[in-house]
Amino acid sequence: MELGGIIAFFVAILIGPPIVFLIIGGTLLRKNRDRAKIFFILAVVYLIVAGGVCYSMLM
Repeated sequence: MELGGIIAFFVAILIGPPIVFLIIGGTLLRKNRDRAKIFFILAVVYLIVAGGVCYSMLM
């Protein structure tokens, strides 16, 4: 059974949103540092939580 597509899907869910949060935080860094910090924290928390959830689904 081919699981490459499923693994790629879970990796995309794991990596995609934190990258978007980092890009938004980077653009807000010059204008509003407090909001940028919130997006950076969201990116890290999402990466940690999604990593645990996706890993547990794959095992």
